[in-house]
Parts: sequence; structure tokens; C-alpha cells
Amino acid sequence: MVDGMLPIYDTELSEQVLEWLLSGDPSIVYQTHRDLIQNPHFYKRGEADHRNLKKLQDRIAQEGWGRALLDEQGQDGLWAGAIYSPKWISTHYTLLQMMRIGFPGDHPVPQKAIKRYLDEKYYSDMGINIGVTSTCSDVCVTAMVLTMLCYYGIEDERMLNLISFLNNTRLKDGGWNCDHLSGDYHSSVHTTLSVIEALDTSRASGVPTDENLQDLIHSGREFLLQHNLYKSHRTGEVMKKSFTMLSFPPRWFYDVLKALDYFQAFEAPYDKRMDDALDLLYAKQRKNGRWPVQNKHAGRVYFDMEKSGDSRWNTLRALRVFRHFSE
Repeated sequence: MVDGMLPIYDTELSEQVLEWLLSGDPSIVYQTHRDLIQNPHFYKRGEADHRNLKKLQDRIAQEGWGRALLDEQGQDGLWAGAIYSPKWISTHYTLLQMMRIGFPGDHPVPQKAIKRYLDEKYYSDMGINIGVTSTCSDVCVTAMVLTMLCYYGIEDERMLNLISFLNNTRLKDGGWNCDHLSGDYHSSVHTTLSVIEALDTSRASGVPTDENLQDLIHSGREFLLQHNLYKSHRTGEVMKKSFTMLSFPPRWFYDVLKALDYFQAFEAPYDKRMDDALDLLYAKQRKNGRWPVQNKHAGRVYFDMEKSGDSRWNTLRALRVFRHFSE
């Protein structure tokens, strides 16, 4: 990693912000306890109580946003009657949203749905093919499905093939692009982040594989870091304005908070090439100690978790990023 000292950020969790987070949906309460309150380094409230955390997580399936998403499942076992479209109410994006909010991974409903997804969309090239006439699997979708299979505790030998597919589709610059046969030989930050999240999740879940996951993960991380997480490696300019704007849920899209949250989730060490992204995120904190929601990805939704203004999700995620990189 690149040598360097982490800049000092004043992001102490105030009692006012803590109370605001704990007055939110059960999913916010659960992740606040998991990532902030019961992390003794960041907020000294004692050792983690794993039994209590599980009770808090189980509430997500019983009330609030998690229960609302669960109730939208059709009698056919799908959401919106389809696997991938329409966005964002299909089975794929509903399961992904449930995962992001911390829905219990051992719950039988999403477990059954993601297994059906694998059964219906697993393709001969060892990836996930969501198209009707497409002749190849989609790299980004394959990665997201692999992440969800691990999260929901599925054990299936085809998961090893999904990992092999991701290995075989890595591009020469070290990253991945959604359509690996399109002739576009420059990787995409969207796809690369989805892939390394899937590979890290597979490694954490103990999925057996002959692939060198560490090498693949390092390759993808380096691709993102070479771009300072959101800048052109050629000009140093911002690649896309939306990369600098905070959103939740991020769906398949990329932004700096999603990237930094990935690095903290898998306990990646600080790297000086993160400084621009950390500075950008720090500058977005409001005087009241909260972070805003800035970007909503167009599409159909069952309901809005948050509207414009202060965002509990982005505040929680930003605080855990700074917590991790301040350790």
C-alpha cells in the first residue's frame, strides 16, 4: 500500500446525531448498534452483545422497511413478477435492497428467492445471463448475484463457477466491465466495485475455490485506487459528477461513499490515494453533523426510504467510514 498519514477528520458521533439515528427504521437502529455503538474504539459503550444484535436484526423482517419489502412478494415467489426488470421493484433489486438494509440473511423467503434466481438465470458460460437473447452473461449482475448468494447463506457448487467466470473476465487494466465481450477494454468502476465486493464476500463466507481471490481483489482495489476512487487516471478530473453525489440505495451505481464503505466493510487499510474521496465526503457533512442524500436513481420503487435533505443512511455510512480509517 502507499505510505502516508491519514488526515485528521473531526467526525465524533454526537449524542444528538446518535439519538436521531436510533429514532429511525429498525434497519438503521440495527446497523447503528452494530457499526457505531458497539464498536468500543469509536463509541465506548462496552463490548458487542451479539445476541442483542441478532434481536435487532430480526426486527427488520417484522416491521418497517424490511417488512414492507417482504410484503411486496407475489404469490409466484417473485417481486413484480420478474427476476431483473422492472427496476427497481424486480426480484433482483428487491433482494439487493433487503441485503443493503441488513435484512436477516437466514430468513427463508429471500433464501428461496435467490436460489430460484440462480436456477433460472445460470448460463452455460458459468455466469448469470438476464437477457432473453444475449449470448453471454453479465459481469456486474453475476457479481451482485454471487454477493447475495453468500449473504443469504446459500451453498451451491455453481457459486464456484461464478467466481471462475469473474476471474476469466478480468481485463488487462486489472478491473472489470459489465459486457466483457463488447470490445470496451477499459474497466468500469461500477462493475469493478461490484466484483470485488462479491469476491470479498465469497472469501469471508468461506466459499471453496481454486481461484486466487486475494490476487483478484487486490487487482480490483488497485484499479479503483489508481483513479483516486473517482478521478481520471489520465487527467485527474472527476470522471462523472454522479460519482461525487451520495445516494442510498446505490442499486448498481457507483459513488465515492459506496466505494469507501466497501473498503471499510472488508477492513482494508488506509491508502493515501483515498484522501481526495475522504476529503470530499468530509466536506459534505452539514453543521448539524449529518450527511445529505444527493442523488436518487430514476426508476419505480415500492416506497421512498428517504427524501431530500438529511439522510440517516448516508450519515451512518459516512460515520463508519471515518471510524474505520481513524483506527
